[in-house]
Amino acid sequence: MAAPIPISPVVIDGKTAYLSGQLGLDPDNNFKLVPGGIEPETRQTFNNIGRVLRSQGLSYEDVVKVTVFLTDLNDFSKMNEVYRQCKFV
Repeated sequence: MAAPIPISPVVIDGKTAYLSGQLGLDPDNNFKLVPGGIEPETRQTFNNIGRVLRSQGLSYEDVVKVTVFLTDLNDFSKMNEVYRQCKFV
């Protein structure tokens, strides 16, 4: 998945893949932010993460750590509800 800005969506160091700067941008819609607020943005972000992981032969089960940044803490519970639906082990 090509990024709309000049950053790499994944960096590989040995047996470790580092992802950062993932957003709720839709690669099938010219990398526009998905409409509808934090829930669809979070869902799209994790879809994007899944695409990047699969491009490296990885899955959510290979994820060791996730850090989430929110601009509005009032969005936490809605974001967390979508986050819990992801298949992290």
